[in-house]
Amino acid sequence: MESFVTLTQILDQRKGNPNCEFNGFLEDYVASLDENHPQLNLFKTILEKDCDFRILVNYRFNINHSLISNQIIRYKDVQKIPEYQFVCPYFVYGQNDNKEFCGLILLQGQEDAYILAKGYYLALTEQGSILENVKNQCVSCNTEHPNLFKAMDKLHTEQLKAGAVQRMLDSDIFRNYNHLLEVIQTVSVNIQNKVKETVKTVKNKETVIFPAVVSWFLLKKMVYVHTMMNRNLLLQDCEGDVRKQRHLAKLNADHVQFLMYSEMWRM
Repeated sequence: MESFVTLTQILDQRKGNPNCEFNGFLEDYVASLDENHPQLNLFKTILEKDCDFRILVNYRFNINHSLISNQIIRYKDVQKIPEYQFVCPYFVYGQNDNKEFCGLILLQGQEDAYILAKGYYLALTEQGSILENVKNQCVSCNTEHPNLFKAMDKLHTEQLKAGAVQRMLDSDIFRNYNHLLEVIQTVSVNIQNKVKETVKTVKNKETVIFPAVVSWFLLKKMVYVHTMMNRNLLLQDCEGDVRKQRHLAKLNADHVQFLMYSEMWRM
């Protein structure tokens, strides 16, 4: 209950906070949208499940650079961008019938968006972040996922544990840990290609460069965390040695492809 109340107290642009576009009842947000808004029908469907759902829109935040896991990732470019470049497009949250918190991090798009949504989950639930105390009650997804509404039903109505719901969603995107690494590399290359295609055509390069840096950091964080969480990898490949697993996690994160910060500015 405390975390729920804390989230409801985050101010938005209507009350002078430039780092949050909207924080309030989903019903009020839907009423403010144009009829051609791409997520209008999606949000209406969510409202049918619970009219008391709330939503954070375009919530901007910073990561904690001092965390050991963020330091081990060794992606220094993320420290070169200005503050508040991490932007969570949508966070739908509420309570089930037992007054237990449940939340959904949501990014618009296809499979690439699903992977980045998982990265945002890790960033928003790390030590000191707004969802740290409810990390076991939140899931992440993309708007085009075929089982999005099924997942919401299981989390909110059936009160299934968030971890089980997330694994169900994961199974539609990747088969196992090794396949996840492959998917992440594909997403990383897609971001590189998008930067190369667009950075020369925009007036303000930062509109392309800053989001790319954020995305590459999230991908690297995902690789590191999922490597460290893989118990089979620890016992089999790393012989039960956590130091070996941490070294492998660091190497895997290093393998995520990206464009150098200075290189992008020179394009």
